[in-house]
Amino acid sequence: MISLYDFQKKLLQNAREKLCSNKSVLVVLPTGGGKSIITAEMIKTAISKGKTAYFCVHRKDLVTQMSATFRKFSIPFGYIAAGRTYNPTMPVQICSVQTLANRLDKVPPPSLLIVDEAQFSCSQSYSKIIRHFKCSGSYVIGKTATPWRMSGEGLGKHFDSMVVGPTVKTLMDDGFLSKYKIYAPSAPVLTGVATRAGDYVESELLEAVDRPSITGDAVTHYLKYANGMRTVAFCVSISHSEHVAQAFRSAGINAMHVDYKTKPETRMRYFNDFADGKIKILTSVAIFSEGLDLAALVGREVCIEAAILLRPTKSLTMYLQQVGRALRKKDYHAIILDHAGNCREHGLPDEEREWQLSDRKKAKKSDSSDE
Repeated sequence: MISLYDFQKKLLQNAREKLCSNKSVLVVLPTGGGKSIITAEMIKTAISKGKTAYFCVHRKDLVTQMSATFRKFSIPFGYIAAGRTYNPTMPVQICSVQTLANRLDKVPPPSLLIVDEAQFSCSQSYSKIIRHFKCSGSYVIGKTATPWRMSGEGLGKHFDSMVVGPTVKTLMDDGFLSKYKIYAPSAPVLTGVATRAGDYVESELLEAVDRPSITGDAVTHYLKYANGMRTVAFCVSISHSEHVAQAFRSAGINAMHVDYKTKPETRMRYFNDFADGKIKILTSVAIFSEGLDLAALVGREVCIEAAILLRPTKSLTMYLQQVGRALRKKDYHAIILDHAGNCREHGLPDEEREWQLSDRKKAKKSDSSDE
């Protein structure tokens, strides 16, 4: 049985009402607000009425994660994903965006297409999928914590309307997210690092931040402000993440690096050890920034207590996704160690922000690549 909080029920009801007059709706709810459980309830309701649903994700590990979530709530499903067996009799399919985009002429349109991390929906593959199924009569729901792209392109390209749930501040005030303490440098972190496609050039960024002085500060400040807390550290590259993990181990703190190339069995071992407190720090690149639900993967609650930001970014989406990992509900303050200066760039995590479906003023030198 799926049990929703009142704010989740209200958001779901608002989305259903919008679908009465629109073919596509964007649902906005902060990281930690329960988008996955709302999605599960939405899908269970649809299949109880004889409908079909596709749930579309942009990373292989998210296919595994949503499998665990759907099993937890007894939702029957199959896969449209590379390396997985396709069972067309299943009313629900968990889809890899790359695989689905290549099989549009081979699969029937679902009653409902749900787009995970919908801030990526303007990418070429997602656009192809959404256009195809909208033309085929499917209803489309996108879900995101941050309907914002560095290019300035609005998500109104695919979504007719938007429903917005409680803000980060409201969820904190009501006890659904933890409050936080943030520590950040008083001076700018970067000088002379170029930007491309709206964000910092990775090679130049790596040279600027992968330094013993910065990494040493991260270790020192962890010991001062977050000692013993289960922590995720966000890095620029695989090599940077490995260097950071090694620096923590040298200081006697059990830390491990994980990325999308890490073998699945190794990754799961690290996740379980992290959940059990055997590993105190997971350093990463492109793993924790969006979509990852550790609790779903390991089958029990996992409290991320602190976040270390070591990757400066121009992306508001990336920043809010990163800090959001540490803000999930607990009875004490989350600790955010912002060695990247991102809070100076984007403001505090619980600042009020107005989202829109229309285009914003475009950033310079932007292109069509995903954030």
